[in-house]
Amino acid sequence: MSVRESTPRPSLRRRIRKSALYNALALPTRLARLALKRKAYTALVVHDAAITRGLPPKLLVDVLCAPNAGRFRRPDNLTILLVHNRPEKTLMEISLDYLGIHDYTVLRVPRDQPWRHTQRIGAVRDYLRSGACTTEYVLFADCDDALMRDDPARAIELLQAAGCDMLISSTAYARYRNMPDVKARTESFAPQPLRGQSKPRIHLNAGVYVARAAFLADYLAEAAKYVTDNDLPSGALTDMSDAEVLRRLPDFPRGIGSDQTIMRYLFPRFYPRMKIDYDHALALR
Repeated sequence: MSVRESTPRPSLRRRIRKSALYNALALPTRLARLALKRKAYTALVVHDAAITRGLPPKLLVDVLCAPNAGRFRRPDNLTILLVHNRPEKTLMEISLDYLGIHDYTVLRVPRDQPWRHTQRIGAVRDYLRSGACTTEYVLFADCDDALMRDDPARAIELLQAAGCDMLISSTAYARYRNMPDVKARTESFAPQPLRGQSKPRIHLNAGVYVARAAFLADYLAEAAKYVTDNDLPSGALTDMSDAEVLRRLPDFPRGIGSDQTIMRYLFPRFYPRMKIDYDHALALR
């Protein structure tokens, strides 16, 4: 069965959580959480929708990026790379501007087709293959629900300290659709004390990573093998069972439409050149 089939309608819970009324009612709670916890956020990037969802970008940046207004510049050996299809500036761009960083690179993908997270694989790969990237390092970050709050030079320091070619942000989200072996191997790489915790943040999150550009090109060449012109659009997976995913995608994960699923699938193959940031210093997720 083709992946062109209509995708399941979002669940009632998801529709409610995206409604204007829900966001208005949740606003006081979100503001209180932000005020109480803002001093505890020490990661380079805040990438936690529980914090950023439903709050005005300017408010988030004013609270979470203070007192760093205008303090930083992009390191000469680092490209800051963003991919989206928005006509306006995103939360990440607003935060970078606030910090004084204006020479980041935005790769815009066409708006005349459903958004798929795997579009980021093709966009970044094409950019690297074009020769436009002239830096040794690349810092990639999500745009809509993430913001930069500190000096991006820290990303290079974290990569070098990890002793790898690509350092990826971590998350507690532990679902590995139809990939139990990949999950087991990924968990085996994590420090033993973390594995024993409840909901440990030892799993890969593709929303923020820093890499040597040459290695990133090699990884993306492999990841591109699992991208098709008819990938599942964003949001389709949420209400699909694992069995339904396999029924629609017999060559799973090819066609999945999720760059995170593909990155997780390939991670054990590239380890230890690829590592997960277990200290959550790169991003708070």
